[in-house]
Amino acid sequence: MKIEIDLNVTAQEYFKVLEDSIIQEILYHTNKEVTPYSGYSYNKIMTTYAGHKRDTTVTITDFVQNKLYRCEFGSINKTVLEINIVEREDGITVSYIESLLSDSGKYNTNFKLVGGLLSPMHKRKAKKKQKAIEAYIIANRI
Repeated sequence: MKIEIDLNVTAQEYFKVLEDSIIQEILYHTNKEVTPYSGYSYNKIMTTYAGHKRDTTVTITDFVQNKLYRCEFGSINKTVLEINIVEREDGITVSYIESLLSDSGKYNTNFKLVGGLLSPMHKRKAKKKQKAIEAYIIANRI
């Protein structure tokens, strides 16, 4: 799944909110206050589409200030989340991408079926979340 959305904030503002959110998530799941960096891993409990809870390893694979955040969820079958930020004259364009890395044909088929069914709803939620981040930044500017 991929969405692109234009936001009326700077890359620095957006990335600061993203970084603060990641710091809080790591603190919540590990009780450690860590500044995110490429290569950092931690465990968290995630809920699947079917409602099952499972312990998942999250690995930050790329963390480039004001440009890119990429992480992988899982160990064998990995869901990849990538957020790319491109600066424009009047704001930024955010590309939000979720994909799958797996050698398992069964898992790939299931991911495509479930993803295909949930994709329109998932895209709406992802866009709504990006607009909420934009609203938060604008409301809290000094």
